[in-house]
Amino acid sequence: MARSGVSEPLFRGHNRDRRRRRLRRQDRQHLIRRRGVNQTLLIIGGQSRSGLAFRKLLATVARGPVKVIVRRSGPVFANETEIVVGDYVDLPTDAFEGVGSAVNFVGAARAPSLAELRALNVEVPLEAARRLKQHGGTGFFQLSSLSVYGGAKDIDSSTPVAPVSSYGRSKADADTGLTDLADDRFRTTIVRAPLIYGPDGGGKLSQLIRLMVRTGRLPVPEILEPRSMVHVDNLAIGLKSLIEAEATGLRFVADPEPFRMDRLVSVIRKEGRDVALVGLPSPVFRLLKLAAPGVYGSLYGRSLIREGDVTPLAGALPLDEGLAQLLPRSSGR
Repeated sequence: MARSGVSEPLFRGHNRDRRRRRLRRQDRQHLIRRRGVNQTLLIIGGQSRSGLAFRKLLATVARGPVKVIVRRSGPVFANETEIVVGDYVDLPTDAFEGVGSAVNFVGAARAPSLAELRALNVEVPLEAARRLKQHGGTGFFQLSSLSVYGGAKDIDSSTPVAPVSSYGRSKADADTGLTDLADDRFRTTIVRAPLIYGPDGGGKLSQLIRLMVRTGRLPVPEILEPRSMVHVDNLAIGLKSLIEAEATGLRFVADPEPFRMDRLVSVIRKEGRDVALVGLPSPVFRLLKLAAPGVYGSLYGRSLIREGDVTPLAGALPLDEGLAQLLPRSSGR
């Protein structure tokens, strides 16, 4: 009896441990089964420049099926199913069936109205993430922007969000809403990227290059500031890496090397063109900063992601090769 009196509580504890282990096994098996079924990747906004680059990269590697939501029909790559919609705000429910993870490329820097801007930048990603979660998906990846930081010069994971534009505020609101949706069974990943450039252009940077090539000169401040940028193919590499790693939370994707104006001059000269930077006094650029802060910030201002916070990119396109793709080609070349 003494033996029974001592061993009984131990026996009950042993049973509790067995039940806990059995429940943990069941949870793991449920998760494995769910992941096994939900191997499909959903791409929203697959005809955007970044979306196309990502799809082209996926087509070169072995992976499961991919669903692509687009506004207009276009090229379809290996393992893809195309879903054409009239409006990203009203996504079809069956698009989320069997999907494990989704990547959202839908977004706009400008729109005819603030309501339309927020519909694309806030409502679309939040509704898509909710639908994915309801259908048993496990991860949502949102392409965000450094615009959420306003005029911050040095950026890392602790930099406070302080947008100064309607675009920046809309991206920040989407990021916050997506973060609130995350739990232990549903990951949300905010991928913040700097200026995206590539063979199809780089916004104000492309305009600047055309000006340099045409005139042979470019006025610059006395101090050349570095800034983070990302080639569209390097962005695709970073997104693929984050998805495969099941990354969560805030992430940054940028070229391994920062950009500076003198680096651009070096690339243009390698192409056989005679260009030079012309340093102007600081007061001139202070006036530009006051008159056109957006132009000044995107071309001359410092905006640098801390190196240790940038997602490593295996096989990244070198900066010089990426910049060379922006150069206008003459008819004789």
